[in-house]
Parts: sequence; structure tokens; C-alpha cells
Amino acid sequence: MVHNAQALASCDVYTPPPLARAMVTALGNRPSDRWLDPCVGRGVFLHELANLGVSAAQVTAIDIAQPTEPCDPKVATFHGVDFIGWSQATDQRFDKIVANPPYLALSRLDASLLMPVLALTTPTGTPLGRNANYWCAFVYAAMNLLRPGAAICFVLPAAWEYADYASQLRESVPQHFSRFHIHRSRKPLFDGIQDGSVVIIGWGFGERNAETRRFEHHNREQLVSALLDDSPVPPVDDTTFHPAALAHDLQWPTARPLGEVLTVHLGGVTGDVNYFLMSEDQRSERELPLESVRSVVSRAGHLASGELTQSAWESLRDSGERIWLFYPPDHLLDHKAVRAYLGLMPSQGGCHQDRYKIRSRWPWYRTLLPAVADGFASGMSKYGPWISLRGMPELTATNTLYVIQFRYKMDQDAKAAWALSLLTSVARQQLHRLGRAYPDGLVKHEPSDLNRVMVPIPSVSKGAQSHYLAAVRFLLEGEPKKSQGMADQWFERMREQPDI
Repeated sequence: MVHNAQALASCDVYTPPPLARAMVTALGNRPSDRWLDPCVGRGVFLHELANLGVSAAQVTAIDIAQPTEPCDPKVATFHGVDFIGWSQATDQRFDKIVANPPYLALSRLDASLLMPVLALTTPTGTPLGRNANYWCAFVYAAMNLLRPGAAICFVLPAAWEYADYASQLRESVPQHFSRFHIHRSRKPLFDGIQDGSVVIIGWGFGERNAETRRFEHHNREQLVSALLDDSPVPPVDDTTFHPAALAHDLQWPTARPLGEVLTVHLGGVTGDVNYFLMSEDQRSERELPLESVRSVVSRAGHLASGELTQSAWESLRDSGERIWLFYPPDHLLDHKAVRAYLGLMPSQGGCHQDRYKIRSRWPWYRTLLPAVADGFASGMSKYGPWISLRGMPELTATNTLYVIQFRYKMDQDAKAAWALSLLTSVARQQLHRLGRAYPDGLVKHEPSDLNRVMVPIPSVSKGAQSHYLAAVRFLLEGEPKKSQGMADQWFERMREQPDI
């Protein structure tokens, strides 16, 4: 039995600096990112974060033991704090979490450390069994602290791949990330330790899983090299890149920030997508009335043209896509099927009401949605962001997509003209600088990136909608140059003939 924190800390196996360096580099850093190191130990991750350029103000660090050797004095480190218990009490959320958690059977924990573990809420809603290991609790607790779109990187024992107690963990965790990689070394990662290890890394928390891959490496050096290959291209330093200057250099003197024209928000965060999102067949099987659901788009693949019309959405519905959001109004709460669905236990397919996003809203069964949706965009794309204008009343989106709202009332042609400005050469060059590129060719843009982009001001909008639909069609057909050319042509025509 482990009786105190110092004894628990003695179970730690310290991460070699080259591995720590590769892990934090693979996650990447932006000035707005908030980082968490939940088990500091000797502070190797803190040291490598500083080398990466992460400021001390961005980092929160937790360690159950009192320091035996110096860590970064600038970082807010909470010593003598049980991370699992702390994770259940804090309201802080993070963009990046990196860790080498302790490897210890739960049966060896004393009551003060075991109780928070048994009270832990897992993303699947099932409790962590007493036969599990402490590192499993660290992974689950970390996931409960992630912001949408966040990333994690953990070094874990090889038991991740084969242990019965970890089966649910390894099956469910990758599904919560858009990309999830597992790196295994045939030779030990730690000096003097013969047990095998793996490094897991997930990007895009809360987004639809598009890729889960496993890699096996001959030794630690090859694994470290592979992690560095996973690393996104570092973004441009916000302090040195000025979109307005680039717009001026490209001779677009009438440009303005896109954020002055429209707002970009995340779609609704359900907290439990498997409960709230459903296909038409699932809605029908549950006998839920149409009034109890909202029409939504829930993934980038649903954006297939420059305008999302009623017929396009109906095609998604008829093809079995999850395009309904459970959202019952008050007058339907006593409806037999609605009442039955609200009352389901998680083990029966019901909602995991103890998850943070769900328990923090009232009523829990109504996802908070943007008030107005004029269009939708994906933050992750191959050719850069573009807007699919809403052409269907009441349509909204979940948080795998961005919701676009124009600040001023305008018709569809005017909206299309501004959307067209985002496809111009001046906008695309800025977006290329602002985005974060990934090895698979996808580029990630945050809402703040779109807000900063300087776009040309359309002086006329008549006919813009059909022109925009054609430009987006070229983009989606893999011809971004033609798309950009069409957008430039629209604005060049107005610049040459300002009175048209």
C-alpha cells in the first residue's frame, strides 16, 4: 500500500529529455494555448516547454510530491496536490496536456488517493474498475480538462496495448480526437527500465475521428524522430506578422478585417455526441417527434457546396448522416418517446449527464446553440477555410464546425460577395501564413485567424451568389488556383470599374 505522496512519487520513471522535447514539439504551441503538466516530477516537460517558446504564464503544473530538485520557478506549480482530485474541482480547461503519469496498481493506493479515482467521470460514463492502473485515471482526468480542439501527448506503459483493464480506454480515447497516433518502440524508452512503453498523441479533441494510426519503431531514437515528423509546421509569430501590411503590399487599399463584417464561433457543444446527434433512422426507431430535434450539420463532409440548401441537407438525411440534434421543447417533455429517451441510463444509450459540459448547463438536454447561423465553415481543411452559406431556415451546427454570423443584415448576394473575398489571393496568402499545417496535408485555422484576415471590400454584390458557388465548386474539385482566380476576377472588375 502506498501511504503518502512521496512514496507515490518514488514510482515515477523520469522522461528522457529527447523524448520530452519531441512530445511537446509534436503538440506545437500558439501564444493563446494553455498547457498542463499534471505530474511534474523533475520538471523535464517544463524545461522543454520553455525551450519551445511557451511562456511561463501559459503553463499550469501539478505534482503530488514536494519538490526534491528545482523546477522552473516562473511556472505556477502546485506541489503536494493530487491531480485526480484537483481535476474534479477545477474549472480550468487546457489546449495542450503532456505527461508521463505514474504506473501503479490502484490496489496499492491508500484511501485518500483511491477515492478521487473511483469518483472519476470517464468520457464513456463508466467507472474506472479497481483492477485498473493509476495511469488510466490520469488519461481520463486529463480528457475531462480539454477544450474543444485541444491535444494531448502521454508516454504510457505497454499495457496500453494489451491489458484487459485498459481495453475500454484504448477503444474509446482515440474516438474523441480527429487524429490519434500510437507510437511503440521495440526497445525500452527509459534507461535502466526493461518494460516497454508507448507514446499516444491526439489532436482535435471533440472532433470527428478521421484517422487513428499505429507506428512501431526499432528504438527510442526512431520514435523521437517520428514524433518530430508528427509536429505541425510552427505558426507565424503573431507579433511579427501583420495581415494589414500584406494586404497593402498586394495593392488592396480598400481591405478591412473580416472580423469587422462577421463573427466566427464554434457550433453547439453537446457534451455527448452519441446521445444528442442522430440519423433519421435513429430518430425514427426511437419514435422521437420531429419537433423534438433540430436540423444540424455536424462534420466538414457535410459542407459540399457554397450554399447549404434544403435539398442538400435532405440528401444528407437520406444517406444516413447524423443531421438531427435532440433538442426537446418544454411542451414535449411529457411525450412518451421523449420522456423515455430522457430517462435512459448511460448503459442503455442514455446521456452521460455527469460530463462537465452537460452538468454545467440548464436544462441539461438543450445544447447551447449560436443565436443566428448565416453560414458554416470548417477549421480544418486542405485548401483553406471557406464559407458554406446557409440556404435552409433554422439550420445550425455542432462544434466540429464554425458558425458564421454577419454583423449586418444583408441579402444572400451580399453575403456571397463577402464570402468571395475570403477566396481572393490577398486573403489566401494571409491564411497560408496564419494556418497550422499537418503532415497529412490538412491546415487548421482558428476563429481568431479568420477574424484577422484583411479582405477586399466588395463595392457591389449583384450576381455574387452564382459567381461564389462556381468558385467554391472549383475549390472542392481540387483546383484552388481557378477558385482564387474567379474571386480575384470579381474584385479586379470592381477595382477597374468602381462605378459598376
